Amino acid sequence: MQLENYPYSKEKHPRRFQSNWFKMFPSWLEYSPTNDGAYCLACYLFSSKPDGRFGSDVFTEQGFRSWKKVNVGKRCAFLNHIGDSHYSPHNNAMKACEDLLNQSMHINNIINIQS
Repeated sequence: MQLENYPYSKEKHPRRFQSNWFKMFPSWLEYSPTNDGAYCLACYLFSSKPDGRFGSDVFTEQGFRSWKKVNVGKRCAFLNHIGDSHYSPHNNAMKACEDLLNQSMHINNIINIQS
């Protein structure tokens, strides 16, 4: 959710969520004004632990709030969340989102093609 102003953290050096981060990560970044936290929509919807249980992750449950860890180049928390691997948990969740939205692969279309 985009707001006009975001609240400052209660730290010695206050920081806050920046709306330009939505432009940097448009396909997955979400913001909750209720708890002043950033979330990954794709991981919230599709990520799970290897045993099938949903994973406890700052981007899916608690909400990411360490704003000073965002604009730090390669150590950026958002980039670390995405991961280097094409098969990272985040990238797998993004693929699941793409598959869900791909109407040509919808089960009804596949059944019609097979019939």
